[in-house]
Amino acid sequence: MSFYFTCPVSGIFTQRQDTIGETSPLTPFFCRCLIPSLKTLAARKFIDSIAQHYDSPAFAMAIEEVYENSLDRDRGLREPILDLLMMHPEVRARDDVREVLQYTPTLEYELSRVKVGLPAYDED
Repeated sequence: MSFYFTCPVSGIFTQRQDTIGETSPLTPFFCRCLIPSLKTLAARKFIDSIAQHYDSPAFAMAIEEVYENSLDRDRGLREPILDLLMMHPEVRARDDVREVLQYTPTLEYELSRVKVGLPAYDED
């Protein structure tokens, strides 16, 4: 399903697909704009999407987008990804997700910390 919308920040009129892979580029945009309500809405929609579609091929692209376009200390999207990967080890075994883990060292590092019971991100 696709629909058109006008970004309230930039005024850009664009088409958007209602899938994980198509919505994830919006999330970093709203995060950079530092608009709390849009950031919260984008995070909520992203979390709902990954919870429903973690078996989709777009999931690997979405987690790569998050880890390449968000700050380490911004845990709003990263923590749900780590939680989902820990709850569903079969997702970590998929080739596309393993490839993202291999080329996204921050994600692999945080996942390894969570596996041994440490916090994913050390604030020091």
